[in-house]
Amino acid sequence: ILSSCICGLLFTTTAVSQWVQLPASPFTSSRLDDIYFVDDNTGWTCSGDGYIYKTVNGGTNWFLQFASAEYFRSIEFINPTTGFAGTLDGKVFKTTNGGSTWTDFTATLPVPPYGICGISHFGNTVFMVGNWSQNADLYKSFDGGLTWSHQNLNSLAENLVECLFINANEILISGLVALPQATGGCILRSTDGGATWSRIFHTGIANEYVWKLQTRNNGLVYGSVESLTGNATWFVKS
Repeated sequence: ILSSCICGLLFTTTAVSQWVQLPASPFTSSRLDDIYFVDDNTGWTCSGDGYIYKTVNGGTNWFLQFASAEYFRSIEFINPTTGFAGTLDGKVFKTTNGGSTWTDFTATLPVPPYGICGISHFGNTVFMVGNWSQNADLYKSFDGGLTWSHQNLNSLAENLVECLFINANEILISGLVALPQATGGCILRSTDGGATWSRIFHTGIANEYVWKLQTRNNGLVYGSVESLTGNATWFVKS
């Protein structure tokens, strides 16, 4: 399911008869652009109007943890205490106390980002990509966010939106490519922990992005495709 509010892919193993709005869900005048749960009860969501919310009862109730002037685009936690939040304003934030406080650590990155649209992790390895409108930048940490390296992938993609770990060695990232040899939404793949990358898919339709990626952990991977020019929304699957 591709949501226009929370841009994510949601899958369930059992049939669901209907969707209902949570009466105590966060309100935003912008978008709730990402959501992440560390277990069935504890999760966070972030909004374009600069808010980070947390739930400790599976989404029934949410409380505001952090407010800033930035557009929050992505959020990811590697455990219940340590998490990262990316913005479209060139800033990246980190928490080490479950979201009670957040610190801007952008100055510690080797190259200033235009923005961070996607974050994914496997253990203490954290990858961040972005942004959707400028440059194909990848930031990598192998120690839980203490130190970072940078890799530019403009030879394979023009912009990056999403990142997804399949396992410690295999990682997928997606976005848009407008290079002479390919046009449209694209998916890049690494099989060596992010050292090298290859483009394994592109839609061939101009102004499309592969916007979100999700795996069922059984070999299936889904990607949602967004068009900037009004083409039909569709999905890709491996």
